[in-house]
Amino acid sequence: MSKINFNYLALLFSASLLTACTLPPIPQPTADTAIVEMYAQPSRSLMADTLDRNRVNDGRYFQVPTGKHRLAVRFQYDTSEVTGFFRDNGYITCLMSFNYEFEAGAFYRLEARPMVTGAQLLITKDDNTKLFDFSEVDVRCGPY
Repeated sequence: MSKINFNYLALLFSASLLTACTLPPIPQPTADTAIVEMYAQPSRSLMADTLDRNRVNDGRYFQVPTGKHRLAVRFQYDTSEVTGFFRDNGYITCLMSFNYEFEAGAFYRLEARPMVTGAQLLITKDDNTKLFDFSEVDVRCGPY
């Protein structure tokens, strides 16, 4: 009867768990598409939701054809970040959508920041950051 090496089995099991949990890298822009990567500070969550009202498969980014498109994102943050009260430990979720003209081959970074009355969006391309005006973004925030 052979002796089972439990250390070897534990190592194999751990390695299989790690490889099962890894995500593929965010794709690079192509000659026909741009990539919009989501960025959030720790303790916040920003996820891609829909592109031209169609759900995306991976909430980490949008793969966008050239031209003007409507993007929607979900942003969640701790209410204590904006109220200053540490005992206030709820979360606010903001659903935000906007139109933007994208260039093929470009890499964009979308960031959301919490505010007392909602949230603010910024988009960066080649070290040029645009702060969206409140009239350019549809924002709905609440404790959902």
